Amino acid sequence: MHNAFEVSTGFWSAPEIEALMNRAWRNRRRPSAFFEKDEVSAGRAQTAWYQPTFDVHESEDGYQLSIDVPGFGQEDIKVELKDTVLTICGERKRGRASSIASTFESRFTVPTSVDASKVEATIENGVLQIILPKAAQSKSRSIEIQAVKLVSEAPPVASMESASTTAHA
Repeated sequence: MHNAFEVSTGFWSAPEIEALMNRAWRNRRRPSAFFEKDEVSAGRAQTAWYQPTFDVHESEDGYQLSIDVPGFGQEDIKVELKDTVLTICGERKRGRASSIASTFESRFTVPTSVDASKVEATIENGVLQIILPKAAQSKSRSIEIQAVKLVSEAPPVASMESASTTAHA
């Protein structure tokens, strides 16, 4: 089944990747050093990027987006639909209010057939469910095929019989 959702996520920048690879090469004989903090990864050590997994299901009535967000609560997640871009952001804090444990942001381009005024989101047992109903005009409907009566150009059979009896007489 083809769905019209497109996904975009954030990535590490080229300088960050290069610095991490250089550090890994320098410390190749001491693998645990790769996980130590340095000036490049210090910011990332405080904020771990989390990339949630998701499923999209389409039905006749709309789309259902299920996103796995274990450990995130209702107060940790923000869902926004602007035009055709659905943005989902999450930020989970550690024990102290100022310490961020992990964060994520996912964007989906949704079909124009979605009725933005009826979108709903719920979270239960670490799964965020977003229901995106289709607008009424975009729902499919069955169309009954009408039979067409054909008009025959041949003369009626009764007049043919009467013509043949008069010819024999």
